Amino acid sequence: MSTTNQTSLTNYFSPCPLCGHFLAVLTSTIDAPDFIAAVADVDTNWLAVDWDHTVRDVLLSLYGWNMGEEVLEHSSRCPICMRRFLFTRSEEGATLEIECKP
Repeated sequence: MSTTNQTSLTNYFSPCPLCGHFLAVLTSTIDAPDFIAAVADVDTNWLAVDWDHTVRDVLLSLYGWNMGEEVLEHSSRCPICMRRFLFTRSEEGATLEIECKP
């Protein structure tokens, strides 16, 4: 992962206490190769992460969003900084996309 992208991502998320905490949890729980691949695309202004129980639990804990198995699509915003979160589930799996710069 480039230092520039990692620094930029931290700078984008850290002003918001919810999103800053969310990023800190992601960086400590997602496998390094997966996170590196996600951050490599930060220039698109979206951080895409594969959906798993950890991501689901963090979203529920911090934002109160519960994406059960029946949810196919969900779009929400952070109540503090208005950062957009887009969740999609398909036959191939589920993905959460997070806007880097709200």
